[in-house]
Amino acid sequence: MRSFHRIQGFAERLAASVRPPRGGGTNPGAQLRAVVKASTWRRPRTGGAGLVAVAGLGAAIHLGSSHRGAGSCCCDEPLAAAVGKRYARSPVRAFYLRPDADELQLLEAMAGKHGVGQSAGFELAWGDVLPPGSDIDVLIVRIPSAKDLDSLSPSLQQVIVPFAGPTGKTLQLLRDRPHLSLHNCHFNAASTSELAITLLLAATKKLLEKDADLRQTAASDPPQQWVAGWEDSSLNSVTLNGRRALVLGLGSIGSRVARVLGALGMEVHGVRRRVPTGDQATAGTGSDLRIHGLDELDSLLSVSEVVVVALPGTAATDGLLGDRQLRAMPRGSILVNVGRGSVIDEDALFEVLKEGHLGAAGLDVWFNYPMMPGQGLGSEEMRLGPSKLPFHELGNVVMTPHCGQCSTTKARDRIAELEAMLRELCQTGILPNKFDIHTGY
Repeated sequence: MRSFHRIQGFAERLAASVRPPRGGGTNPGAQLRAVVKASTWRRPRTGGAGLVAVAGLGAAIHLGSSHRGAGSCCCDEPLAAAVGKRYARSPVRAFYLRPDADELQLLEAMAGKHGVGQSAGFELAWGDVLPPGSDIDVLIVRIPSAKDLDSLSPSLQQVIVPFAGPTGKTLQLLRDRPHLSLHNCHFNAASTSELAITLLLAATKKLLEKDADLRQTAASDPPQQWVAGWEDSSLNSVTLNGRRALVLGLGSIGSRVARVLGALGMEVHGVRRRVPTGDQATAGTGSDLRIHGLDELDSLLSVSEVVVVALPGTAATDGLLGDRQLRAMPRGSILVNVGRGSVIDEDALFEVLKEGHLGAAGLDVWFNYPMMPGQGLGSEEMRLGPSKLPFHELGNVVMTPHCGQCSTTKARDRIAELEAMLRELCQTGILPNKFDIHTGY
């Protein structure tokens, strides 16, 4: 432990000696200080000699040494060489438990790119069962069991769930094991944000209604003359350009949606838990985004003609949009939900759509889910449909079966995201996408 603190102290002094680059740009000293601050203790590997620091600390020492300004000095130059050589090359050992069949070939390709002999490399293995006596730092698993986590102690440090929303069962397992950190994977951000825009346009442009009418006319017997849109005012639809949109949740999905809405000419506002300094005062038109706190939700809803929900399902977001909030939206507004069904009150949503207060909705997430034994998903008392209410009878609702992640590139995108996460852990000592098991996102 004393040696680790000596190394850490050296890295801090080295960070202070790094000069900012001429002409601006990223300051390596600031990068180094961030890595040092995040550095934690790593237990010895089986058969290893002594304790070692996270790989990122050694890598950071090399980073700082290569950027020190002329004339700067450090009394621990020999230590820099020794520690950097040892720790920067300490591989991270990861295991992917029960991967999907379509991921196996991609995993083979990724494993071939990252080995022990490479700088900032990692060892990756996978399988349907954990090998006995495993010495693993990072476990990748969809639905971990208590046995999975406990069998890897004490080497295991991080758990990656390879999708966005860990189940309640997984969260409880990690709460009971505070020495482990949980991380999620945002591989589906592109496909889900694309679906959100698709639902919005389909609902706004009455796409399903127009498609069904034209098909019916074309299939009629005897044949009927079809009517062009310019001759039928009932086919008129809302134009989004110049209108105001509100995005609830500005994570990897919501932020993408906001950029597209801006490109469509909308005035885009977003709500998130924390408002970054300075963003509140930015322009709110075109492709710019004005960010607000949750305390402004009611006033924003009253002036937003499009609302896109991209929030996770947590205790804080449960029922966030109830009858009062939905009726506060201007009459004829459009609502899209690609976050979680629990964010919107089921009964209130059905009523405002049935009455026509909301002009239309595009829904990909629901209130009832199929039971998935052992995974903490679904309900044994669920009804067969996605809701207890007949949303399918409403002509102003576009329905999809929670398929935001469904893509022909799903496996490729997931493996690419996992690779990027492991590479960052090797290079900086920090595994991205840390999930707060207490807040639920």
